[in-house]
Amino acid sequence: DVTIISLLSQGTPQKDIPSYLSQHKIKPVSLSSLEKRLGSIKDSLEFSKNEQLVAYCKDLGII
Repeated sequence: DVTIISLLSQGTPQKDIPSYLSQHKIKPVSLSSLEKRLGSIKDSLEFSKNEQLVAYCKDLGII
């Protein structure tokens, strides 16, 4: 999860993240799985946008 959010914070397009994860043998490796995972995290924190999630993680020092 931290890797995914970190990649988003670096400006990596969401559609490009699965190939990075696949190259580094990190799961989930499909775009659908990635979207579901991000959706689950955002839902639990009551965020609607990836930008909110990135800002939150930066504020907490997670990324």
